Amino acid sequence: MFMRPDEARSWLSQHSFLWFLGVKNLTILKRQANANIGADKLTFDSHELSREFRSRRIELVRVSHAAAPIVAVAGSGTTPVRNPNPPSTATTA
Repeated sequence: MFMRPDEARSWLSQHSFLWFLGVKNLTILKRQANANIGADKLTFDSHELSREFRSRRIELVRVSHAAAPIVAVAGSGTTPVRNPNPPSTATTA
C-alpha cells in the first residue's frame, strides 16, 4: 500500500495484519467521504483553458497542409465529435 511519509505505521499495525487492514480501510472510507463533500477537489473552468485551442488547432492544420498534402490530427475528449471534418479544417483532394 502506498503511504505518505507522514503516515508512519503504528506499532500495532506493524505487528497485527488485522489491525493494519482495519486502519487502512478506515483511512480509505475517510478519504472517500472527504472526496464526496468536495474537500481538496480540483476545480477548473474548461472553457477558459480551451479558449484559444480551436484557433491554434486550425492554424496548425493550415501550416501543416503547406508541408504535406495529408494531415492527420489525433485527439481525445469527453464528448463525442459529431462532425470530425468541418469545412474550415479539412479539404478534399
